[in-house]
Amino acid sequence: MSDQRPKVTPRRTKSDDVVSITQLREGWTHHFPKVFIGLAVLMALSTALMFSGLGTAPDLEDQRQRRDVVANAAGTEIRRNQLDEGMGQFASNVVDPRERLRIEGSMLQSYIDQAIKVDAARKAGITVTDEELDKEVQKLYKETADRQFAGLSPSDRARYEKQLQGYLEEREDEIRNSLLVKKWEDSLKNQVKVDDPKTKPEDIEVRARHILIPVKDPKAPPPPKNAPANTIPLPDAEAKAKAEKVLKEAKQPKADFAALAKKYSSDTGSAERGGDLDWFGKGQMVPEFDKTVYSMKPGEIAGPVKTQFGYHIIKLEDRRIGDAVKARLVDEHMKKARKTATVKVNDEVLEGMRLLNEAEQVADKPKERDRLHREALKHFEAARKEDQGNPGIVAMVGEVKKRLYNYGDKKDKKLRDEAIKELETAVKLTPAPRLRTDLAMLYEDAGKRQEALDQLKKASENAFTDKSVRYELKSGFERLGEKQLAQEQQKLLEMDMQQMQQGNFNFPGGAPGGAPVPVTPGG
Repeated sequence: MSDQRPKVTPRRTKSDDVVSITQLREGWTHHFPKVFIGLAVLMALSTALMFSGLGTAPDLEDQRQRRDVVANAAGTEIRRNQLDEGMGQFASNVVDPRERLRIEGSMLQSYIDQAIKVDAARKAGITVTDEELDKEVQKLYKETADRQFAGLSPSDRARYEKQLQGYLEEREDEIRNSLLVKKWEDSLKNQVKVDDPKTKPEDIEVRARHILIPVKDPKAPPPPKNAPANTIPLPDAEAKAKAEKVLKEAKQPKADFAALAKKYSSDTGSAERGGDLDWFGKGQMVPEFDKTVYSMKPGEIAGPVKTQFGYHIIKLEDRRIGDAVKARLVDEHMKKARKTATVKVNDEVLEGMRLLNEAEQVADKPKERDRLHREALKHFEAARKEDQGNPGIVAMVGEVKKRLYNYGDKKDKKLRDEAIKELETAVKLTPAPRLRTDLAMLYEDAGKRQEALDQLKKASENAFTDKSVRYELKSGFERLGEKQLAQEQQKLLEMDMQQMQQGNFNFPGGAPGGAPVPVTPGG
C-alpha cells in the first residue's frame, strides 16, 4: 500500500574575467528547463566536438571577430564567441528567427548577472583559494571522465582524458568564478536562521521519518491474500492501539526508529528508507501531519497522529531554511546590485533584447514597460538599417510594435499595421510557423479574416511536433469559426502524443527531406 502516505513533494584574479558556465546554466533553466545540461556534460560535449573533428578552425580574422566584446558588465568583458559557444546547442532546433535572439538575450543576461555577482563577491571580501579551485577541477574531471569515457579502450580513454584536462585548465577562471559566486550566495542564504523568531514557518523546510499504521476503510476492497501483515488495514481501535505500542517502543532508549519503520510501517515506499520522507515544506503534507511536525523539535518523536491514511508515529530529524527563501534573498541582493552596476552592451540587437528582458520584469508597471519597449525598438530599428535582410531583426521590430499595440491603453492601429508589415516581410524571409500565427492574430484584429485563415493554414503545414503552435492553430481556427480545421489540429495533437508515448518523436510524414523533426524550445 505504498500509495497510502502523506502528501509529499520529493526534493527537488584576472582582469579579463570569464563568467561561469555553471551559473549561466542556472540562469537559463528558468526559461528553458528541458534544454540545459550540467557543467560536466556540457564540457564533455564540447570536448567530444574537439575530439571528433566535427568542427573546423576558423581563420584568424574570423577568430578575431568572434572574440569581439559585445558587452561589459561590472568590469567583465563578454565576448561574441561566448554566446556562439552556448548557442551551438540550439542552432539546429531553432525555427523562429526571434527565438535565436531570445536565447542569445537570455544568455547575455545570465553572463551579465554572473559578472555582477562576481563583482559583489569580491567587494564582500570573498576569495577562492588555489586548493579549492584544484579540488573543484578534479571533481569535474572525474565526473566527466567517468560518465563520458566509460567503455573506451585504455589508449582512447588516455587520449581523451588528456584533452579534457587541457579543456578544464583553459576554463579555470570560469570555475573559480563559479565557486566565488557560490560562496557569496551561501553567505547571503546563511543570514536567515531557523531559530530566529522573525522566521516564518513557511520559510522553513523539515525532514522527518514516520511509521504508518493503516486504518480499515469499510468501502475499500480487501487486501490481497499474500499482502504483508503490516500493510493490512486494521479496525480503528486496533490500529490506534498498535500505533501507541509502536510509539512506546520508538521512545525507548537506544531505539532504532528506522528499523521500526521497516518493521511496522505500511507506507512501503518510505519504510524501505527507514521511514524517511526527505525534506518538505509547510503545507506539503496533509493538515494533521503538517501541524504536528511543524510543532516538533529535531530528535523529538510524536504520535499517534490520525490522518486519512491511518495513524502516524513521527520523528523530526532536522529543520532548515527553504531553498525558495534563499533564492529570494539572492534575488533581492541582485536587484540592488544591478542598480549600481555599470553595464554597457555594444551590440544593438543584444541591447534591444536586454531591454525587452527588463520590460518583462516590470509587467506590473505599464509606463515603465512601455518606455523599455520603445527603447528596445530604437535599437532594433538601428540594427535593421545595418542588416535589412536579417529575418530575426525584422521580426523583432514587428514583435515590439505588436507588444506596444497590445499593451497600450489606447489601441494605436498605426502600430498594429506597422507590425503587420514587419511580420509580412519576416515571413517572406523565413516562413516560420509561429511567425505566421502571430501575423494571423494581427490580421484577425484588423478584420482581415481570409488573410488570417491563409496564414494559419500555411503554419499548419510546417508545425510538425511543435505542440504550442498546434494549440495556437486550434485556437485560431476556432476563433475564425473553422471547426473542422480546429478538430484536425486536435487529432494531430493526440496523434503526436501517442507517438511520443511510444518513443517515436517524428510527426506523421516526417520533417521535410526525411530529417528528424526538430523540437523548438519555446517557439
